[in-house]
Amino acid sequence: MCDKKNNVLFTDTGCFVLSPDFKLADESQVLLKVPRKNNMYSVDMKNIVPKESLTCLVAKATLDESILWHRRLGKATQSLLFTWVFFLATKDETSGILKSFITEIENLVDKKLKIIRCDNGTKFKNRVMSEFCEKKGIKKEFSIARTPQQNGIAERRNRTLIKAARTIGRTPALSFMRLFGCHVTILNTLYYLGKFDGKSDERFFVRYSMNSKAFRVYNIRTRKVEENLHIRFLEDKPFIAGDGPKWLFDIDVLIKSMNYVPIIAGTNSNDFVGTEESIGAGHSSKET
Repeated sequence: MCDKKNNVLFTDTGCFVLSPDFKLADESQVLLKVPRKNNMYSVDMKNIVPKESLTCLVAKATLDESILWHRRLGKATQSLLFTWVFFLATKDETSGILKSFITEIENLVDKKLKIIRCDNGTKFKNRVMSEFCEKKGIKKEFSIARTPQQNGIAERRNRTLIKAARTIGRTPALSFMRLFGCHVTILNTLYYLGKFDGKSDERFFVRYSMNSKAFRVYNIRTRKVEENLHIRFLEDKPFIAGDGPKWLFDIDVLIKSMNYVPIIAGTNSNDFVGTEESIGAGHSSKET
């Protein structure tokens, strides 16, 4: 609508599409102005100056809080790429929508559709679709009736869309969400501590537990992944280049941290060649 030079006004009761020659009666009524760039209306939180009773994200979160939640949600959100969803009142609308969609996509990407793979439902297998595909030279392939496993990609995508639709209408709980990879501290209750030993260990948050309501963290001191709920998250602590466990990026460091001793096979299948550490002092480095 905006590409056609129309003006769009959103309110709490509806959306109004105005003519291109619409002009504001008073510029002072504008409380926030956001430029459009690369087909997006981006709000620069650093350059916003709230006016009068402006109520938006600025009034509910600081700049740091906004960036933090953006990072939290950005890590946890699974995007449904190259997927288009159409809401149908009845299945009879499928043929018309599919025809329009195919024509639109072909014009959009400047390519021709060659094959349609679908199930044996009448919404795809009917006279209207047959005539349309025959006219455009599109080949139709059908799965066997009552065999959804032959159409696995579409079935899994439908399941994902249905689960996403079920979440609409109720506010999701986001209090448990944290930034992956951030620094954390946790009270050491698993190991014996002396009077002067530190009571907490520094760790990194790596994932949520799949079996309990806990967080999984990597312990730098013990080099183990542990589960715990009583954690202090240091999401504001900056990430430093080279910080964290080096074995995440270097296989040699990982092998060394595991005290792994490489074993080299000899040319003979009965030969065994190892290091002095692996064989033991005083023994030959080659045994048959």
